[in-house]
Amino acid sequence: MVRVIQISDTHLSPGKQHFVPNWEPVAASLRAQQPDLVIHTGDVTHLSKPAEFDAACVETGARVAYVQPTLHNPTTATMPTARRKQIAEIARKRGVVMIEDDAGASALHGNRPPALSSFLPDQSCYITSVSKSISPSFRLGYVACTPHLYERLSSAFQAMSLAASPLIAQVVAGMIGDGSAEQIAKRTVDELSRRQRLAVELLKGFEVMSDPSASFLWLTLPSGWDSGEFVAEAKRRGVSVVSSVHFAVDRSLRSRAIRIRLCPKVGPDALKTALGTIVSIMRSNPPLNATVI
Repeated sequence: MVRVIQISDTHLSPGKQHFVPNWEPVAASLRAQQPDLVIHTGDVTHLSKPAEFDAACVETGARVAYVQPTLHNPTTATMPTARRKQIAEIARKRGVVMIEDDAGASALHGNRPPALSSFLPDQSCYITSVSKSISPSFRLGYVACTPHLYERLSSAFQAMSLAASPLIAQVVAGMIGDGSAEQIAKRTVDELSRRQRLAVELLKGFEVMSDPSASFLWLTLPSGWDSGEFVAEAKRRGVSVVSSVHFAVDRSLRSRAIRIRLCPKVGPDALKTALGTIVSIMRSNPPLNATVI
């Protein structure tokens, strides 16, 4: 059995004093559990130092790194091109295979950065999907990698998963070939952009991380609100959001952020009403049992 731990916290660094309280419990937990693979989908902006990734490779002896450099879930952050080149160079130097998850950004058009894998073609696996860009009914993904990695991935896939539906694969291939898949993907991004603009406008004055092509956004709550208590209050008022606790390593730590999904299945009027409810809650006083930060 392979033990895997995923870290989604974007505020981890042993070299920044204000992040040390986050780093130490995570490092202690990793040492105690001794996982075979650590997946860190945080630290995706240019603000942290590539040297920290280099140090982590040396200290842990990691041979695989799982990255989500475009439209990171849950923060919507995208790693700039220069940073991708630096990370790829470190991975090459340390012999680390990069697994790039691009499934959530597969519908992007325009000025998106080159895939991180493109800077490390002989030492990476690029993974994407049509579930986000075309339709969630199409449970179909694609992997691009070098031949020596393909053999290992193919064996693992056959051992762990049922085969992809040949019918769905043929339908999607036809849609890609005749251009209809690209048209649908563009309409999806256009609709998400409209919803992002609406959300950012309604949440003006609050700390929001968003991207015009993302299907969600990341909202930091006002001081005094705990994310778990906020989620409960939102649910009581008929709105569903996700607490930052679900993306944290240590769920006992208090957090003040939520992920809001701008679901295309919900009409714009319903979305506007839901966002208005969220704003109303943030402007109200937390419950008396809330932890004041």
